[in-house]
Amino acid sequence: MVKSKKEEIKAVIANASNVYVASVDENGYPNIKAMFARMQEGIYHYMSTNLSNKRTQQFIKNNKCSLYYCDERSYKGVMLLGWIEVCTDQTTKSLLWRDSDIIYYSKGVDDPDYCVYRFVAEKGNYYYGLQNIDFDASELE
Repeated sequence: MVKSKKEEIKAVIANASNVYVASVDENGYPNIKAMFARMQEGIYHYMSTNLSNKRTQQFIKNNKCSLYYCDERSYKGVMLLGWIEVCTDQTTKSLLWRDSDIIYYSKGVDDPDYCVYRFVAEKGNYYYGLQNIDFDASELE
């Protein structure tokens, strides 16, 4: 991949405040939800949520996932395909915890309903200027 495109892709991801997360329900239909884009390190993307919610239960049954980051002003989008791990260990939960999360999890970082999604990207597609570029996620490292 050309270095300039790699930097554009990384910028779309880094500047997005939200990420659209797609899971697969028990009937094989995609389910999409906007989530806060909390943290990203190379091919790993992290989001926090409730262990008890519908989406988490879908990922426990089928961990295939797609993420979509976009820059609406410039009509650029990055779709990533991969899988999600639902993390309940203290280390990962603490990694994403913010003090403001207390409004969602009254018991704080130790709340048993608080969990973290760790998405592992395998491949992706970058859309810009009426063009599409497919890439291997490792190219973003």
